[in-house]
Amino acid sequence: MAAPGAGAGAGKKQTNSFSTKPLYAFDLPLRVLQHLEVCESLSPLVSTYSYAAAGRQSSKISRESSDGADGTSCHVCPHSGRFPSVEEQRAHFRGDWHRFNVQLSLSGNADKVMSEAAFERATEDLDTASEDDASGGEADELQHAEHLDTVARLLATLSTNGNGSASDTENDTYDRDPRRTLDSSDSTRIWFESGPSAPQDAALPSMQLGVHRALFPDLLEEEAPQGYLQQSLRDMHAGRLSRRPGQGTGWVGKRLKSGNAADVGRSMQMNILDGEGYVPHLQLKSKEEAVDEDVDSGLSTAASDSEDGDPRSLALPSNPGADPPLRMWTVLMMGGGHFAAAVIALNPHVVITHSKKKGTVEEHSLIVLAHRTFHRYTTRRKQGGSQSAQDASGKFAKSAGAQLRRYGEESLKEEIKQMLDLPGWRSLIERSERVWVRAGKRSAKGTLWQWEGRGKASPLDAARTDGRLLSLPIQTRRPNLAEVLRCFFELSRVRVSHFSPEGLELKVAERQAADVEQKQRSARKRAAQEARRSKATQRLEVKSAARREREALTEQERSQRLRFERLAEMVVKGRVESLANFIEKYGFSVLDSSEGQAMSVDSLLPRWWRMQQAEGSKRSSTPLIPSTLLQLAAEGGDPDMVRFLLVEKHADPTRPVLPPPFPSNNDDDIEPSAPHRAAYDLCSTKAAREIFRRLMAEQPGWWNWAGTTAGGARVPSALTEEMADAKAAKVKDRRAALREKARERAAREGTEVPFSDTTTIEPQGQPTVAAGAACSSLRANVLGGKNQASRILKGMLDESSMTPEIRTRIEREKRARAAEERIKQQQQAP
Repeated sequence: MAAPGAGAGAGKKQTNSFSTKPLYAFDLPLRVLQHLEVCESLSPLVSTYSYAAAGRQSSKISRESSDGADGTSCHVCPHSGRFPSVEEQRAHFRGDWHRFNVQLSLSGNADKVMSEAAFERATEDLDTASEDDASGGEADELQHAEHLDTVARLLATLSTNGNGSASDTENDTYDRDPRRTLDSSDSTRIWFESGPSAPQDAALPSMQLGVHRALFPDLLEEEAPQGYLQQSLRDMHAGRLSRRPGQGTGWVGKRLKSGNAADVGRSMQMNILDGEGYVPHLQLKSKEEAVDEDVDSGLSTAASDSEDGDPRSLALPSNPGADPPLRMWTVLMMGGGHFAAAVIALNPHVVITHSKKKGTVEEHSLIVLAHRTFHRYTTRRKQGGSQSAQDASGKFAKSAGAQLRRYGEESLKEEIKQMLDLPGWRSLIERSERVWVRAGKRSAKGTLWQWEGRGKASPLDAARTDGRLLSLPIQTRRPNLAEVLRCFFELSRVRVSHFSPEGLELKVAERQAADVEQKQRSARKRAAQEARRSKATQRLEVKSAARREREALTEQERSQRLRFERLAEMVVKGRVESLANFIEKYGFSVLDSSEGQAMSVDSLLPRWWRMQQAEGSKRSSTPLIPSTLLQLAAEGGDPDMVRFLLVEKHADPTRPVLPPPFPSNNDDDIEPSAPHRAAYDLCSTKAAREIFRRLMAEQPGWWNWAGTTAGGARVPSALTEEMADAKAAKVKDRRAALREKARERAAREGTEVPFSDTTTIEPQGQPTVAAGAACSSLRANVLGGKNQASRILKGMLDESSMTPEIRTRIEREKRARAAEERIKQQQQAP
């Protein structure tokens, strides 16, 4: 199967038998394995990275902090204590808890490392989500595989919530860290190609093989040699099994057809065989289950007692004939009340047949040595999360369904423990090269491992200690046998791409361009984060300065501030008379003076008030904060107040609007790049703007009204009386034309004219009711408005211009409103 993206620059595909069938990682031809090399173009990080250095760097923190101390302890993880043995210490170093704390320490967040209890609580939220939903396809799996790792998901969650993850403290050194790039790479496979010295029968021209990187040993091991990837790939080769069923071993060799197991095997062109009896003397079922099956099949159970005993005494027998040693994996999946387990032989079972039609044919099969599935009702449909997780959150439901789910959880746990405790399962798990597990941390603890009160340790405890137990690095669906086999094939399948040398060069160029873009994106992200931090720091400084000022205020200063707040309220609300009395009594003493200048109407507003306004303003990233009384009045929008300050007090409309003040700024220090803004720019109403325009026409010599740079008032144009009269005449002419059209329509229809000659329009404001006009008969506006319709609107709603249907509906509504009014008056009558 060609890898995604293999079309660009791809050469001619191979047509030999090697590439016509899906490739199995444990059955690659030895002649090809001997000459495979890492493809640097598709796996540059793997081929150029020094794994020994990475291993040293990953454990650097632990070793530096433990110099001179006990060697069997971890000084990165808090309260980890001493480990009884080096093996347990190594298992701790491979665990998610230690990896998470190391990532935080490397990113400069050593003060935020978590204890084990805190880490488990944090990861429980990741594990209690719904586990019944099917995942996406292979493309989604390749694109989002990096999020499946618990550590990566937790770091991403902390980054999203803003809780101080590594992403918040990224720097250039961290961006260039090869381990981070390798662990977060969206490429889940390591690609190989035949070397230049490969003979013709082993060469793979324009062909690359991709093996899932989870199959290789830990890439961060300290003692990894330079070519250990190639050697690890060769060591994966498992010899073929050729034993035929029924050779006196008790193995029937029937095909598995439960669920969709056969369909999964068909995707790899392999048969799925039941391995019951392939390894003799394995007790894979309890005595009760074995007795029930024997009774159903009519067989004797006399030999069942011989199957008891220590599982360590159940050594795998020597395979008859020339079969190689049996190698196996164990896959366990649990979630949503479903459990599935299988022990799968890595050795392919190959039977060679000869026929005249097809010639020599190899029939490949996969042997499932043991498998078991359970299901109990533990999760509410379409809700997700187990009942125990719901109970742990403090919401203990007492419904019948909740009781059934609790019972189902306990039953499922006990059945899983009984199965794992069987001698046959213990023996197979102990001999498995790897144990793959997909389960939530909360549900797995006490069920799959860390048993309490049972007297025996779980067989998975040893696998966790020696590093054989690993999490499935792919997205999974509902646990069942078919899903277990699908995950196994997803890990063991070798993907094939067909890139020509030119295509590989193009791939390298694309990767380099992507790396450059990623660095630029990271730089932009860091710059944006730095800007946000700077703004947050400034806001904190403003709050701190305001708090310090409030604490240090004297009684006179408090009185002065209250007095200015009264002044600001008068200006904003347009109380001209009150403002005139205030100025006559106090003058402008509540304003700020600069450089010893006398107080005037153009003096700056108090700095503390402008700081408060800047802190509370959410209008934009750079809000305009009024600096003078005229600017404050313009922002309030009252035209009378604006005219009072401009005409009576001769306020300067050219004074610039100063930038938002901060403790580190000075009012006189204005950024040269900041555009000039004046009081006109702060006007919130049209009426206020027209005051500036009228004064520009009436008193053009007072100020530089039209100037747009420093010293200008930024008024766009003047508004004279002639211009206003022309605008009113234009509106009047338009109104006359409308009346004429209405008369013509009324004459044609024989009805009254809906518009009268006394109807007028106020040109500069909203339509008003003419003198003597009655108010609207509609009830009062519930929002507090006057609800008075103009004569124009009444004329437009005249019945003569309506269709009969509309008139009938309006009459019906009028009668209904009249009835409501009568009922209301009757209820209010004494």
